[in-house]
Amino acid sequence: MMVNSNSPRCSEFADTLWVGALETDGDGVAVVKLEMPENLTAWKIAVWGMGQGTRVGSADREVVTSKNLLVRLQAPRFFVQTDEVVLSANVHNYLDEAKQVRVELDVDSAVLEPLVDVTQTIEIPAGGEQRVDWARAGGCRGRGPRADAGPDG
Repeated sequence: MMVNSNSPRCSEFADTLWVGALETDGDGVAVVKLEMPENLTAWKIAVWGMGQGTRVGSADREVVTSKNLLVRLQAPRFFVQTDEVVLSANVHNYLDEAKQVRVELDVDSAVLEPLVDVTQTIEIPAGGEQRVDWARAGGCRGRGPRADAGPDG
């Protein structure tokens, strides 16, 4: 891949990459390597090419960026000081192999008193998901719950 450093670049769009001059190999293939933003979203990629004479072409694709491990916290919509609640996290493993993961619920014990261990280690199969539950007793007003997950060890 050859990129002409003098080629014009769009600079007003935070999520736009412009490569003004790119040479293909003998098979007409060009490769551009880029770092995708860490947004969990779908991206539209559009490419236009011009060759000698009237040779032109275009293509577009959609790619999705995601994380290898993703945590979705689930909590009751409402609860009051004396409630005993179950907070849950669904941990998704998008890797091609099973993963042992340590999941921890981080919440001020004055807000919600733990009734079980706040740290759990679970095995998530490749491409699978696992639910983790934490029983808590209501305390006083304060910062709400947050769940974190990471590889064990």
